[in-house]
Amino acid sequence: MDFRTQLRNAILEDVVFLLDENQKQALEQSLNLRLHEYEIKTKEANIVPLEITNQQYIRKFIADKAVEGLSKRSLVNYFCILEGFIADDVCAKGILLVQESDIRFYLAKKIQSSSKSNANNIRRCISTFFTWAERRDLVAKHPVRNIGPIRHEKKIMRAFTKIELERMRSVIGDDLRLRAIFEFLLSTGCRVSELVELNRSDIDLWVREVKVMGKGSKERMVYLNESSIYHLQRYLMTRTDDKEPLFVSNLQPYKRLQISGVEIALRKLGRVCGIHAHPHKFRRTMATMALQKGMDVEVLQRILGHEKLDTTMIYAKAADKELKHQHDKYC
Repeated sequence: MDFRTQLRNAILEDVVFLLDENQKQALEQSLNLRLHEYEIKTKEANIVPLEITNQQYIRKFIADKAVEGLSKRSLVNYFCILEGFIADDVCAKGILLVQESDIRFYLAKKIQSSSKSNANNIRRCISTFFTWAERRDLVAKHPVRNIGPIRHEKKIMRAFTKIELERMRSVIGDDLRLRAIFEFLLSTGCRVSELVELNRSDIDLWVREVKVMGKGSKERMVYLNESSIYHLQRYLMTRTDDKEPLFVSNLQPYKRLQISGVEIALRKLGRVCGIHAHPHKFRRTMATMALQKGMDVEVLQRILGHEKLDTTMIYAKAADKELKHQHDKYC
């Protein structure tokens, strides 16, 4: 590999997880054009390369995952978990030198300090890192291969009841943006990360379709019901800006609405109504209601953008439990 390519790759690895796909492509294009104008050589031909640090290995891993199309949120999650891992004493000798016993000890401490569920998420992340390191021939043996999933109780989370939905609708009142988001999430079952990335051009109100870019940069179609179309049109008619994002901040300069903005608004709404409300609960509610009305689980899988049917089946179990809950409440 020539020095120009090495420099280009090093720059991309340092910043790629901080950029979205368009920014990454723009930077890569600029580097390809600008670096071609120069002849790049090492300062000394016999220089000894510095030892790669734990942080540099993590950045290389994150850069490769970004190229694979992982979302910015997933990349940040990987980065935070691995940063915590290398900060522990078990990694003092170097992340590539840790053994199975070191990781078991680290996970045991995490179970004590947090939960089995959180420790299992950490185990998955560390395992993914060493799978990458093994493919790159950086380690001779995968130290997590013999560490199975940490079993923990999986709670079937409840969806909103019809009464809870109506209570929240009555409290929303004249907040047209919040009502549009409320009905949009309930109709489409979109992830909040997908909702905030939508542009006006992604919506076709005539055929009630929305083009969504899901996990792994996989495009799919989701669908609007009449209520969501009505309230979305009402919101868009009040917009005085010409910005492309579907949902923007209420104040100038009308920037694209962020995930945190949606989460804060919905949690605040829930608190006023005495309901635990968050964006993913709308996705769960849409799935539960669809299954209760007879939607085929494989159709729901495509609408929700699940790669595995097993993931969708979790909602099927929730739907069964919700039926019993409703029976116990009203019968």
